[in-house]
Amino acid sequence: MPKDVVAPLANPADGVNKAEARIRVYGVNLVADLPLAYWHYPSVGTPDLYVRQASPRSLAGEESACVYASDRQNEQGESWLLLYRGLEGDCLRVSGQVDFWLNGAAIGYTPWAGSAAVDIEGYLLGVVLAYWLELQGIPVVHASAALGPGGVVGFLSHSGHGKSGLAAALMAGGGALLTDDLLPLEERAGRFWGRPGFPTMRMWPDEATFFLGGYEALPRVHPDLEKRRIRVGESGFGRFCAETQPLACLYVPQRRPPDDSDPTISIEPLSPVEAMIELVRHSFVARLAQAVGLQPRRLDFFSRLVRTTPVRRLRYPSGFEHLPRVREAILEDAARLQP
Repeated sequence: MPKDVVAPLANPADGVNKAEARIRVYGVNLVADLPLAYWHYPSVGTPDLYVRQASPRSLAGEESACVYASDRQNEQGESWLLLYRGLEGDCLRVSGQVDFWLNGAAIGYTPWAGSAAVDIEGYLLGVVLAYWLELQGIPVVHASAALGPGGVVGFLSHSGHGKSGLAAALMAGGGALLTDDLLPLEERAGRFWGRPGFPTMRMWPDEATFFLGGYEALPRVHPDLEKRRIRVGESGFGRFCAETQPLACLYVPQRRPPDDSDPTISIEPLSPVEAMIELVRHSFVARLAQAVGLQPRRLDFFSRLVRTTPVRRLRYPSGFEHLPRVREAILEDAARLQP
């Protein structure tokens, strides 16, 4: 087995102790008492963070401490996500679903009536851990990434713009997945690195059919969605890299509309200013970070990153049949960029 691949922890549904999971995600050794639906890797050291169910707390009297309320609203007309700051840490509220209480090396979660464990896990692996990492000085961008020439090849994109498909295309060519959807970045002695996520991908049925030959037997991400969970690594699709890796290149993909018959694949460099704009635009929790005063630190981090790491715009045609050509173009481009 290659050095960068580790046997994954089984799905909790396969018999792993649901009372306490010890996993490593985004470079963090985490202990959680939450039943897990996604596939994860086991922790490899002393816990950095504990996630446990917490008793309900009142935010009464702290309304003035609400520093962020999302424009997106739920069916009741409430802001979908709110951030409160208090003397005992921060509270991230997913309205009608769950409260997360962040205080140093501990995150408590308080489910609301009717909330599902799989949804709580999804929020934890997304906005909650992204915000917690930002508090630790680890900026997080909305990207999927796989290993290519020289290290991490990442694709900066919002949902539905092809980043998972591009990462899967690299995996189909032998590259290992680093992360799907959320890429934490760190700096070590002037060099930039990408942290691994967890060995699970999420694909729509047509995408899963292209890469795996079918989708019907795959578990749904959510009972109300057609999107499916894909196990990565042993007994699954492709390989997974469980170690932090040097950042080789970031691409900003632009997939042409399906009715555009132009088969051309083009890759062009972005200026440092353009690259900065894309990094901010594709930050995972930029508004939360801004609400608590982290944005100047993040901008300084990104300004250093774009001076050393190539950021490129990738234009390519729609259609899964084009992905092998797109993969070869990316790999050739990334190889040329290596010193």
